[in-house]
Amino acid sequence: MTEPTKIRAPAHELEARVIRIVKRALSGMPVEDSTVELKSDWIDSVKAARRIAAHCNAAVGEHVLWVFGVDEKGRAVVPLSDTDPANWWPQVCSNFDQGAPPLLWHHAIELSEGTVVAMMFGTSRKPYVVKSAHGGGTLEVPWRDATGTRSARRDELLGLLFPSAKQPTIKVLHARAYSAPTVALRRVVYVDLAVYVSAQEGQRLVFPTHHALASIRDRNTGIWTMHREVVVGGPPLRVLWRIYRKFLGVQEAQQVTTTEAEVIASGAGHLTIQAWFPYVPTKRIDFQ
Repeated sequence: MTEPTKIRAPAHELEARVIRIVKRALSGMPVEDSTVELKSDWIDSVKAARRIAAHCNAAVGEHVLWVFGVDEKGRAVVPLSDTDPANWWPQVCSNFDQGAPPLLWHHAIELSEGTVVAMMFGTSRKPYVVKSAHGGGTLEVPWRDATGTRSARRDELLGLLFPSAKQPTIKVLHARAYSAPTVALRRVVYVDLAVYVSAQEGQRLVFPTHHALASIRDRNTGIWTMHREVVVGGPPLRVLWRIYRKFLGVQEAQQVTTTEAEVIASGAGHLTIQAWFPYVPTKRIDFQ
């Protein structure tokens, strides 16, 4: 089968999600939407390629999940045919033009009602194009409309080729300001931030240190003080900073990489920001 690429969610979370979906189907609740499809059995590879392509093309920045072995109308888990997924998936891939969606996860899940097979597909390389079942070299960009499949319209194709960029999530977890003397016994004001960032799928966020600029305002006088002494990722005293981060309970994340010049986030994780300013004799300051 196609070698799976990296997926963020742990396997047990994916399995739990599949179980919840199946339980909803068995109770008669609707579950098919823009990211999930239930099948009672393996379908013809040509039809499967067109429907998977349509599903992945219409998904907005989300993985697509197919679950086989669920009869939604009959509200039952049904036995699958003897088709081997290791043979079925390559047959499906052969109907794509210049690449099928990556198979991110494939797992057989046992429930008290029976066994289902889940497959999760990535959508990062869309548009996905399939070869026409009628031959003649005709190609199609399928599109999922509700639970049906049709050819994509012009506006939908433009949306695939020029997608609107999703905004990353940035949240301040902790902030503090304090005054302390430097090595030269000059008092300065330090501002420390612990920030959680989450890049969208396919995004790569770069925080260059040389572009960083911080400022504080004395609320008593209303005067702003700007300074470029900003370190993104951690200050020069890294050992002390790690102790401080440990005290805050902030853990390092592999998807956030720190260098001397920048911080690069390819997923979700924590970063730290420290700025320092000439001493301001007040207890009321604003920071930005």
